[in-house]
Amino acid sequence: MKQGQTGMTLDVAGYETVMEGEDMRAIVLTLDRGQTVPWHYHSTTADLFVCLKGPMVVETRAPRNTYALNAGERCAVPPMT
Repeated sequence: MKQGQTGMTLDVAGYETVMEGEDMRAIVLTLDRGQTVPWHYHSTTADLFVCLKGPMVVETRAPRNTYALNAGERCAVPPMT
C-alpha cells in the first residue's frame, strides 16, 4: 500500500514519483491484474494517463466515460470528472 500526497491510500504493486513541481506531479503507478485506484476527482487539475504496458482501462463518472488503452496510448481526464 502507498499513501499518496492527497492522503488517499493506494493498494498498487508500485508507486514512484518521477517528477514534482509547484503545479504538477508525475507518478508511475504499477497495477497488477485486478488492482484499481479508488474513485476520486481533482477540482483544478487534469490527469494524463499513459499506458506503458497494457491493456488498461480508465473510467470517469461525470460524465461517464471509458478509455481502453493499449501500450503507447494515452488519454487526458479534465478536472471535475
